[in-house]
Amino acid sequence: FMPYGVIGDVPDGCTYLWNNYNRSSDAGYGYWDLIDHYGGKWFSICAPDWGAQLQQLASNVTNRRTFLLDETDPIENTIEVKVNGQDNSNWTYDPVVNGVIFDEDHIPDEGQTIEVNYATWGCGE
Repeated sequence: FMPYGVIGDVPDGCTYLWNNYNRSSDAGYGYWDLIDHYGGKWFSICAPDWGAQLQQLASNVTNRRTFLLDETDPIENTIEVKVNGQDNSNWTYDPVVNGVIFDEDHIPDEGQTIEVNYATWGCGE
């Protein structure tokens, strides 16, 4: 269980501009206590950039299954994947997204190191 919340800033609450009026939000102490206890993460309800917060929230609540390659035009049979330094064969290459997709039951856990090595044809721009 990993709780996340969008709350008023702890300890003082926060203010934000909405429809040309200053609004305020009290500190979300009860939510913050729960989030802090279980090691979750909170986001400010007064934040001006919700795109960044939502992107971070999505990254935090999902394990990444797809890892895009940096170079185009890889030689598929040269792709090697290591998780925490150990060879891993629980993945497939998807040429449409140009990425390695881990099998559903073998998605690396947060904090693990993923290394993908491959050769390219060199025919890209």
